[in-house]
Amino acid sequence: MDLSQLGTLPFQIVQTLQASIFRIRLLLLDAGLSLVESLKSIKIPQSVILIEDEAFDCRYIDYISVDVDNEVYDSRNNCNAIIETKSNKLVAISKNTVIPKTIKEVGTSAFGHSNITEIILPEGVEAIGNTAFFASNLCSIVLPESLKSIGDAAFSNCRHLKSVVIPKNVQEIGSDLFQSSDSLVSIVVAPENKKYDSRDYCNAILETGTNTIIAGCNNTIIPNTAVKISEGAFRHNREIAAIEIPESITEIESYSFAGCYWLLSVKVHIKEPYPINSNVFPDKYNYFERATLYVPKNTKHLYEQCDGWKEFSKIVEMQ
Repeated sequence: MDLSQLGTLPFQIVQTLQASIFRIRLLLLDAGLSLVESLKSIKIPQSVILIEDEAFDCRYIDYISVDVDNEVYDSRNNCNAIIETKSNKLVAISKNTVIPKTIKEVGTSAFGHSNITEIILPEGVEAIGNTAFFASNLCSIVLPESLKSIGDAAFSNCRHLKSVVIPKNVQEIGSDLFQSSDSLVSIVVAPENKKYDSRDYCNAILETGTNTIIAGCNNTIIPNTAVKISEGAFRHNREIAAIEIPESITEIESYSFAGCYWLLSVKVHIKEPYPINSNVFPDKYNYFERATLYVPKNTKHLYEQCDGWKEFSKIVEMQ
C-alpha cells in the first residue's frame, strides 16, 4: 500500500496525506482486522515527519519502504524497516526486516507482536526501548556488548524466550523486564558488568550496589546476600511453582509475585516477619487458599498476625 493513496480510503480519519503526524494504527483498527491482515506492503511518503509508537502490526507486513526524499525517516540498504534517520533508531519492522548495522537504538515496541524467533542485534546498538519485544515469538536473542540501557518491560510476554545474557556495559534496566515470559529459565549477567550481577548462578538480575533482585525467572534461586525484591521482579510468571525467600531479605516490594498463580509453595526463612502489602502475591483465583506458606519453627503465630503474610490460609512450620 502506497500511503500517498490513503486519502482515497473510506475509513479515512485525516483529510489529506499532507498531514505531518502519521497514525496508521488508528486508521487500521477503525477499518477492521481484515484490512490489517491485507496490508502486505507499505510505503511511507515524503511528507511524514512523525510516526508514533506501535504504528504498525508487523505480523502481517512483508515489506516496508520510505520515500528517498523523506528527511526524517529512511529504509536504508533496503532493510524493510523504518529508521529514524537522525537518531538511527529502529522504529518499525516487517516480516522481512534485515537489521541495519548502523542502528543505535531499538524503539518502543519496534518488534512488538512480531513472529521473528531469533535476533542478533548488531554491535553499536546502545539502547532497547520500552516493550521493544513485547508479545513477540522471540526464542533467542544475542545482545551486543555496546548495549547500555534496556527499557521497561522490554521482553514482557515473550512466552517462548528461554535464556538471556545481559552484556557487561548495561547500566540501566527498567522494571517488569520479563513480565509474563513464562518459559525463561536462564538469566546470566556478564561477570564484567559493574552495575548488575547474577551471583551464585542464581538465574536472576541483581543490582550489585543495593543487593536488590530486579528480575527473576522460573529457575531463580534467591541468594542469601540479596536484601530486597523489587516491584514486579517475578510478575505474571505463570510457570514458577516454588520460591525460597532467605532470611537476608529485609524488603519485598508491591507486586513482586503478582500474577504468579501457580506459585503454590512459598518458603520464608525470616524469623521475625515484617508487614508486606497484600498485593505482593496474587489476589485472584483463591490464591491464598491454594498456596502454602512455610515458615521457620516457632514462628507460625507471628506470621498469622503479620499483615500480608496472614492472608495465607495454610501456614506450616518447617522442621
